[in-house]
Amino acid sequence: MAAIFLWGVAIAAQQNEGAYNIDNRGLSIWDVFARRQRKIKGAAKPYEACDFYHRYKDDLLLVKALGFNVFRFLFHGAGYFLTVLVK
Repeated sequence: MAAIFLWGVAIAAQQNEGAYNIDNRGLSIWDVFARRQRKIKGAAKPYEACDFYHRYKDDLLLVKALGFNVFRFLFHGAGYFLTVLVK
């Protein structure tokens, strides 16, 4: 079988989800860590992140417009790595 290589992009849960307090998602270990004092420079709170939760349609259109074939992402709630082939 010939090897197939697909160009793609990937993001992780805390980098993209946003919506940390919606749909009974619950807190991840990163959410708990981020609430601790002096753990993130400048006391930043990453609760919104890039808000993929609400903007996923636009984000997937951007992935397609940039010419990528694969978009891999992880949602904290599901705990699974999901790969979407962009058609």
